[in-house]
Amino acid sequence: MPRVSTFEQTRSGTWLGLRESEHGAATKESQLFKTHPLQFVTGREVDTAPRLLTIYFRSYTGSRFESYIDAENPDEITPRDLLAVTTLSVHVPSPAAIWLLEDGKEEVRRLLRDIGPVDLTIWDERADLSRASPASELWGYVRGHRWPQGEAKSGLGRTKASKLLAAKRPHLFPIYDRHVAAALFSDPRTDFWSSLQDLFRSSPELRDALGQAIHRADGMPPNLSLLRSLDVIVWMRVHGHKWSSDLADLPPLTPP
Repeated sequence: MPRVSTFEQTRSGTWLGLRESEHGAATKESQLFKTHPLQFVTGREVDTAPRLLTIYFRSYTGSRFESYIDAENPDEITPRDLLAVTTLSVHVPSPAAIWLLEDGKEEVRRLLRDIGPVDLTIWDERADLSRASPASELWGYVRGHRWPQGEAKSGLGRTKASKLLAAKRPHLFPIYDRHVAAALFSDPRTDFWSSLQDLFRSSPELRDALGQAIHRADGMPPNLSLLRSLDVIVWMRVHGHKWSSDLADLPPLTPP
């Protein structure tokens, strides 16, 4: 049997869960989502969403993620980006960090340039998140290389890898968080990225509602992405509120 490299094993696996083909036919939203993302920003939650954003960006360490990202070098992973992800309660293992900063630097730069500009949104028709795309190749590369061996598991799981990629393309790559995934999806193995891409492309209502929540919140970082705002709102609503005395009066999330 021919040898399959760690890199190819990583690439041939899914990004963040089951591919659509493994589900069979396209899954209906009612079956895909346990709680539809719109429920977190509309109806009874329309005032809660900007409140959650305000409190998060006022008092949680993740509020510094956007400001610590190395925006001056959008096509490189730099030490500033590695620092930025630590504000989201993860760290990049040293062997993976050394590889990304040294031996793997040029390949990362090539793939980021091939993906597209830093402001490319997940719903843009040019945004390619398919298995054969540069985005998928980058996902496999950062997870499948470490110093000094080269091809080897990097120690970056889907949560860490998604946060690192979101630092470089914040409007394209959603952050994976187990609490958010458990709140949104009926099946935790769901392909997180392609499902959210389909949703953002088909739901201008969601995009508008997230934009309104950002507009109504206080102290938002410049150019906060809709993807990141959804991540923060859902995370705060189902998990993060536990660490804020300002949210002691938050009622349980109820169906619309």
